[in-house]
Amino acid sequence: MSGNDLFISAAQRVYIGTWTNWSHGRVFGSTLTLHERDGNILIAFIALFASYAGTSFFRVTCFALHVRLSRPTPEDGIHHQRQAILRNSASAADALWHLTQLLWSRRRAKRRVLLRIIPLLVYSVLCLSVFTAAGIFSSQINSFTGDEVLIRSPNCGTLYVNGDYLKQHPDSRMKIYDPYKSQRLRAFNTYAQTCYGDSGSFTRGDCKLFAKRRLSYTVNRNAGCPFASEMCKSQNENIILDTGYMDSHYDFGMNGPIEKRAQVKAVVHCAPLVADGYSKSFNLSNNQWAAAFDTFWYGQTRTSNYTFVQPQAFPLAASIAESARYSLRIFGSRVYNGSIRLERSDFNPITPLQRFDADMWLISLADNGIRYTAAIDDPWFSAHTRGSNITIRGYEGEYPSFVADKSASVLGCTEQYQVCAPSRPVGDRCSRLGGLLDPTGKVNATDPTFDLKHRVFSGLSYARFNDIAKGLGDESLRARSTLNTIIQVPLPNNQWQLEMERWFQIMLSGMQASSVETAVGPTTNEMKPFYIGRNDTEDFPGDKNTEFGYFCDNQKIRSTEHANFSVFGLSLTLAVGCLIILLNWSVEWIYIKLVWHFPYFNQYARLEWTINGTLQLQRLAHEELGYGNWTNCDMEVPVPGPDEKLAWLDMHDPEHPKLAVCQRVKTFGMSIGSFAIGRLAKQETSTTFGSMVSPISPSTPNDQDEIEIGFRARRWDTNTTLT
Repeated sequence: MSGNDLFISAAQRVYIGTWTNWSHGRVFGSTLTLHERDGNILIAFIALFASYAGTSFFRVTCFALHVRLSRPTPEDGIHHQRQAILRNSASAADALWHLTQLLWSRRRAKRRVLLRIIPLLVYSVLCLSVFTAAGIFSSQINSFTGDEVLIRSPNCGTLYVNGDYLKQHPDSRMKIYDPYKSQRLRAFNTYAQTCYGDSGSFTRGDCKLFAKRRLSYTVNRNAGCPFASEMCKSQNENIILDTGYMDSHYDFGMNGPIEKRAQVKAVVHCAPLVADGYSKSFNLSNNQWAAAFDTFWYGQTRTSNYTFVQPQAFPLAASIAESARYSLRIFGSRVYNGSIRLERSDFNPITPLQRFDADMWLISLADNGIRYTAAIDDPWFSAHTRGSNITIRGYEGEYPSFVADKSASVLGCTEQYQVCAPSRPVGDRCSRLGGLLDPTGKVNATDPTFDLKHRVFSGLSYARFNDIAKGLGDESLRARSTLNTIIQVPLPNNQWQLEMERWFQIMLSGMQASSVETAVGPTTNEMKPFYIGRNDTEDFPGDKNTEFGYFCDNQKIRSTEHANFSVFGLSLTLAVGCLIILLNWSVEWIYIKLVWHFPYFNQYARLEWTINGTLQLQRLAHEELGYGNWTNCDMEVPVPGPDEKLAWLDMHDPEHPKLAVCQRVKTFGMSIGSFAIGRLAKQETSTTFGSMVSPISPSTPNDQDEIEIGFRARRWDTNTTLT
């Protein structure tokens, strides 16, 4: 599986819905994952909702302030204008504008007058600022939960060599399985080069898939010898690479509470090995050719009493023709329960190399005729022997070259692993450091973390040093990038340490990718026979009730194409916002219905709040001039009589507009043969014979005063008009 295939497959399996991110606990970790488009819609809604909730909060406080400042006594204009602003401002911005205008209009007033306006103005500014900021931050509500998402796939399974299937399809390993493993290793190598480099390239998009972009580890470049002292070229310039305790949840993204977590520690200790006394030269020849070889004795293999044989020389012509490359060989020795498992090992190390608490690797490097442009002091790439001079096309003269001191140089490495269950008691929490088989093989299958530990170590099974050396060859070496045909530029004295660190990084990236790959499962039908899925319980426990089944549905990755929201944060935001909005809608009703029997209930303040409303102020203006027969006068919306006309603006003085005084036509009754001027009255006679025109103004006499008015009438008997 290439890196891109893994990224694409994982992105397509992102779970949409609610789930628990155990990094934040059961309550705060409850998370809603949406597609990016849907997330943007939700963010926009939350921003609008927060803005409206802020406006509602301001309106509630305006009611409280209005009631608090209400006085059942005559007050000055500032008081009533301030009360009107509190009552009719739709938002903090609206109140700020009106208060600013009021303050400006009174700028020449006494200081104590201004101090009655400024506190409300400051409060409006504060509310406006706070809720504007809340609206801005609400658009970032998904950033607080991070970019971790859950993937779920029906194809969840662990990579596994199915022996029965290989018997039935003997060519499938060569055609399907081995190429697949090579692709995986190349993807791991690419990830290690890109995301574990020192140039800060881990910020690239390719490094943002796994729960952790890069796993942490420590390096000791001045370590002692991991074997008997006589086996190491140096006693204090070796290397130890230590991951510390890697958590299945935080480091590998296997989402779960503490009782469903495991911790893994990996330690690699390497040193260049001496060859003197453990290698021997011999010659082979016939009538046509002769060749010299070196035999290395670091332990017997299954088929010979030596470890490997390496040709001493590589013809220069062949080097040029083949564009010389480094060649790697690796031999492993695996331990279990304090003894070497020969049936699982490539060789049986000699006594000075034996370790019963660690797996052991011999890594042989041969340069195959590579020419170095300078002497190399690195103990693994060591080259001090002068070779033939080099001529470079296009350049004059010859340049000296150096060849390797030995036909092959050997590194010895030990690998140790430890697994811990954080939920177990301290004394029974961790296994001892040992080979890969030790922490997994000693675990009882009834242990609740049994499947989890297998899941964690499944990534190691296909990305260890032997897989890297065999699957990638010299592609895994940093030195390969500076090799041109047969010419190798100078290398630093600790090049071998840099190479082992790169291998360690490849191993870690393999562990990261394997946990995600297991959750995704095979991406092609031809690879399905090489996976054990959740339903393949015969070979591996995969029922949903087991740890393996649980983590099939709980693998985390990172995604920028989705949006996460805290369910707790959303619920709290909506609950508080809805409460404030409902309170704004019902605050007057609550004050009337629930507070009236308390001592501090103020009927005057309640009525003043109602009367200061826009529609009530309109009613007061018109009713005072005698317009309309109004109802609902103590409610939010007063209602004039049906079909009644109200006043309009009198524009005779544009600088002092007021409601115009209308002329109302009043009907009156008259006796037969005579007429009389009636009194102004609210009720008129039912028999209508004429009309009178009466000016209506605030100075109009009351209904009991007689007034002289002009009139026009028609006699019923003569049909003549009287004026």
